[in-house]
Amino acid sequence: MALGSSCDRVLWASLVMAMVRVAYQHSATDLSCVKGVRKRFRSRFIPLARRSLLPIAMLLLPTACLLPDPPDYRREQKTAPSLTGIVPSPTEVLLVNSGDLIDFSVKVRSEDLNDQIVGQLFLNYLVEDRQEGAGWEQLLPGSYADARDLTITWKVPLRTTPGTCEQLSMVVTHGLNLYPRSHLPIDENDVAVVTWWLSINDSEQTLGQCPRAGKAP
Repeated sequence: MALGSSCDRVLWASLVMAMVRVAYQHSATDLSCVKGVRKRFRSRFIPLARRSLLPIAMLLLPTACLLPDPPDYRREQKTAPSLTGIVPSPTEVLLVNSGDLIDFSVKVRSEDLNDQIVGQLFLNYLVEDRQEGAGWEQLLPGSYADARDLTITWKVPLRTTPGTCEQLSMVVTHGLNLYPRSHLPIDENDVAVVTWWLSINDSEQTLGQCPRAGKAP
């Protein structure tokens, strides 16, 4: 018989002890005329059985039926992106002109669990009838311990009206958190957003239409 767990081994040892006890009782009550046999059984077999089983019981009992500590099933969890090192500063209004190429950069920290990071630029993000896609970049999955650089280059669009005031937002999230068609985030809890104020083709006459230069609203 193959012995399995420590509980099985203890039960097997108990069964052997019970068999010895039954054998002893049977030999003591079987025939009263064989006292010599009984004495020899008691003097030889019982002490031998006890000496044989005692070390086994002592070996098994200290660890019998003790369950090991449960395995640690904790695992790292995906986290929303965290943005630092934002360039240009979002606290100042940017004076730009149509055709300019401008780099917008952030450092991203997140626990991705094999889900890539996607950064998108939107003009007038979530403003009805005015939202425009303005570029995107992606990063390979990483861990929160690594600060990764994300840069999107934007070409300022043509504006026929001088001095238009608009917002440019960088929206950073995980790739699996985007709707397939609109590419907008599904879960806002897995999103980081930074917004810049722009004054496009500004002039002294139209500057008042945008938040004051050098100070974001």
